Amino acid sequence: MKILNRSLRRLSRACTTRQGALKKLAGFSTAVLAAGMLTGCLIGTSNNAPTTPVPASASPATSVPASTYTGQDLAIFNAINLYRTKVDIAGGAGVGEVAQNTLLDAAAAAHEKYLTNQPGGDIETHDELSTGNFFFGTTPQVRAVNAGFTPTTAWIGEVIGNGAATIDPVSRLPACVSQLLDTVYHLEALTSNVEQIGLVDDPNWACVLEGATITGTSGMTLSSSGNDEPIGGGQQMPVGSVAVSPYNGEVGVLPAMSTNENPAPSLPTPVGALAGHPVMLRMRADLASDVLLVNSFTLTDSSGSSLPGTILLSSNAVAGSISTAQPDALIAPCVAFFVPLTQLASQVTYTAQFVGSRNGIAVNETWSFTTQ
Repeated sequence: MKILNRSLRRLSRACTTRQGALKKLAGFSTAVLAAGMLTGCLIGTSNNAPTTPVPASASPATSVPASTYTGQDLAIFNAINLYRTKVDIAGGAGVGEVAQNTLLDAAAAAHEKYLTNQPGGDIETHDELSTGNFFFGTTPQVRAVNAGFTPTTAWIGEVIGNGAATIDPVSRLPACVSQLLDTVYHLEALTSNVEQIGLVDDPNWACVLEGATITGTSGMTLSSSGNDEPIGGGQQMPVGSVAVSPYNGEVGVLPAMSTNENPAPSLPTPVGALAGHPVMLRMRADLASDVLLVNSFTLTDSSGSSLPGTILLSSNAVAGSISTAQPDALIAPCVAFFVPLTQLASQVTYTAQFVGSRNGIAVNETWSFTTQ
């Protein structure tokens, strides 16, 4: 699965399903997809993040025009927007709703057609080869422009996920959204600063999402991957606002992290064991120099016992944070993850606590969620 555009920043992401060696997923059955085994690859992130001046940005949108989606596409669109508003720990506008863009829908549909019409079966990739069947454009950004999307300075990010036309009976999330939120890098992208979205869901294969970050990008240099989101610009929470996932009071949270996220975070999980559902805290980031330091990031069960886990941070935050924190080049400034090293228990309420600082200002947040 793949996710939305990312930031003016970071290293280029390697993707094992990138074409050159088209990873064939024809062997995956619909049942396997429904079980959440297909988690796609994010490519991108660049190291051209701005250090000054602060890019223009928009306040998080509290509403968007009604979409023309129907069926599973509508369920995915509504679920993404509802989730983006609920992540605000203070009950505000969250990271803002995203508006439908029919030209991005066309780009998503064209790429889905490419993915499902290659020799040997369905494939998973963000890059298209000009020699492939139904070639539409090499990268998500090129495909958006080829579909007529403007402005061409916008950053485009793509996510590919589980397209099974099912709704989780507990969380009420479509399979596409539920799986992507149960990852590290894809969760980060689904809650990023994108402003517009296009999507298509193939119930026999995958959902393809295209996200566009527009505001503040006119002076930016596009990511070389053609699949990325800028650090600044787009929708930005007010300074001091905090977004978390799972959000405070969320129920129906999957106990185990989705398998096969591509690329996958580096975790010291024993072979064969499942990591628990990732826990994320994010704040506003306008510049590459914005930093979220972590003094502690914990997860406790209903008995008060702390769970073992790995803390993943942006590379610029590790030096001043807790010594056990692990740098991750694919995590944006002002984003932190706690990944439990064991699967969470079913029907248990967990409490997360984060203590740290953003640009020298103290941050202390506690919230809870319940597994299914």
